[in-house]
Amino acid sequence: ARVQRLVQSVVSRNHCGVPRPKSDTTAQIVYKVPNNKGGVHKVNTGGVTGWTDMYRKCAAAGRPVGLLKVMRDGGPCKEVKEISKDTYTVWRWFAGKDHEDDTPPSNWQWPITDTVRMAKQWMATLYPLWELDRKYVDFFEFMNEPDPADAPAMEHAVAFVQACMEDAEVHDYKTAIWSWTAGLPRDPSIKPGECPQMEMILPTLKWAAEHGHVYAVHDGAIDPDRRTFEQAYEDKTALRYRYTKALMDAKGWPMPYVVITECYQESWYKWLLKDSWKWYLTEVMKDDYV
Repeated sequence: ARVQRLVQSVVSRNHCGVPRPKSDTTAQIVYKVPNNKGGVHKVNTGGVTGWTDMYRKCAAAGRPVGLLKVMRDGGPCKEVKEISKDTYTVWRWFAGKDHEDDTPPSNWQWPITDTVRMAKQWMATLYPLWELDRKYVDFFEFMNEPDPADAPAMEHAVAFVQACMEDAEVHDYKTAIWSWTAGLPRDPSIKPGECPQMEMILPTLKWAAEHGHVYAVHDGAIDPDRRTFEQAYEDKTALRYRYTKALMDAKGWPMPYVVITECYQESWYKWLLKDSWKWYLTEVMKDDYV
């Protein structure tokens, strides 16, 4: 109940702390779902070659690639939009000193009353960077792979994400929120006694769906002895967003669109399991909100 009151307090106010006008209905944003849900995660440190050729070939075949996720350098977003405007782009850049400073300081421990101030300060450092390639980017990531350890830490994370989204909305940016690593958020639990992270984030997802922000997840196999996506699905580390969707449906809440910004098999560079990838992509195509 305390978490729900906290979230409602944040959701019901704008970035300045002023109560929002009440509305009986808020329309969910509808995006065009790609007929090719493949994509590339591009890091501007080299190592990925030929990816633009793939995008061109797919676009020429009438099946433009669905997504490009870039880190640090937003330039590839421009390249992709010139190939196909229907490809969605996500840009990851954070407020810390380097790309590893991708969650706010203090490990989710601060006075809860400081949350909005911290969120606005965090976002203010990002806007000048984001502005450089703004017109080529659909969604901006402001955080990466959080894992608050307990319920009080999750309270801070929920309030922080909500405040960041609201501030981004004021500045006319759409964000990709949470960016959970494979197997998170917890709930249904992988291990008994884990903090029920998933249920606690649901109000942020409802707000995201209603305002055109999206839900970013990382997906795949993380067990070296269970490398296939089929096994990862059984282990609740792949296609985990389906559990979230079921919880949102049970509440009658709209589900935000899901962008899978990282996808992997354990030691994939040694064990490229093509049949497993085919199974996974076939499953993803069944989900019209992905």
